Amino acid sequence: MGTRSALLLLLSLLFAPSAQAVTFYVESGMGTSFFRGGEAFFAPEGSSRTGYGLAFNLGFFMVLSDGSAPVELHFGLQPRYSTASQTSSYTLLAAYPVARLQISRLYVAGGMTPFVWRRMGASAGFDAISAVSSALATYGEVGILWPVTPDFSLGLAGTAQYVSSGGTRSPSPAVDLAMTMRFYLNWGKRGGDSGGASSGSNEFQGWRYPFGEIR
Repeated sequence: MGTRSALLLLLSLLFAPSAQAVTFYVESGMGTSFFRGGEAFFAPEGSSRTGYGLAFNLGFFMVLSDGSAPVELHFGLQPRYSTASQTSSYTLLAAYPVARLQISRLYVAGGMTPFVWRRMGASAGFDAISAVSSALATYGEVGILWPVTPDFSLGLAGTAQYVSSGGTRSPSPAVDLAMTMRFYLNWGKRGGDSGGASSGSNEFQGWRYPFGEIR
């Protein structure tokens, strides 16, 4: 083998992508929500400032790295269910394609979707949810994570959603404050394996009681 061939082989080994170059996780969140400027969206009973209701979301994400990078891009799909109450119970449901930028334990995210539903009723429920035609919903999110194990992290997140329909933006915004749970899908070697592969979670920095010993 010539010198040039050996050098090319060495470079290919050094810079070859990891077998776990893409990481996946499922994330769910639950908390409280309220709406501002919802009169047009929930007409004729909408309120400029509602009381509090339930917020819930569930998403499936992929990370374009093996978890070792300090800055990562995440992409996923995340339906969000937000309710609030005043004279009636109001519901906003939207399914977002999401892009996230995560820097260690902090992240910012955003998404936009035409798939929007709403509901108005005397009490909260899942019946009679109707699609909103010609609507466009956008949202922004900031969050912080607390790593528990290589495969599981807790977090806190705040989200603002805006819906534009018929030339009017309403709600503006719907605000969610939620506690989140992130479950990394343990495919391949993890940070605790003897092979020394990445955990798939760049926010993880050692085991925490009662899940194991600090290392």
